Amino acid sequence: MEGMDVLAEMDELTRGGQAFALATVVWRQPPSSSQPGARAIITADGELRGWIGGACAEPVVVREAQRVIAEGTARLLLLGTPDQFGGAVPDGMTVIPIACQSEGALEIYIEPVLPVPHLVIIGVSPMARTLASLAGALGWRTDLIQGPDFATG
Repeated sequence: MEGMDVLAEMDELTRGGQAFALATVVWRQPPSSSQPGARAIITADGELRGWIGGACAEPVVVREAQRVIAEGTARLLLLGTPDQFGGAVPDGMTVIPIACQSEGALEIYIEPVLPVPHLVIIGVSPMARTLASLAGALGWRTDLIQGPDFATG
């Protein structure tokens, strides 16, 4: 999955209201088989769509992506050892030692893509319209539905 395919898949998952994470390879130390800019989408149930690395990296990225989705916070990973990164690991980076046959290392940025809340408002009163307007300002999906007539005669 590359370029426009990733964007199309992201659009489909977003329209379906599904949470997922986007993993992007930021840096690699050869002979790692991945390349900077490679991307993959990881769903909340652990399905990986795309390619960010081989058999060593994939299970770690899936596990960390599921954490990112659950916590709603992006994470920058170094898959390898701190000495592979010159010993100077930046603050906020999560180091996950892995021992791959290739002896390469990867830096992967994983960001959550969470569905926006969906608010259904029943009624057409001024209060309902105001609530719908406020929800729209927050970027929430909003449905304003005219409810049954409760007036008694």
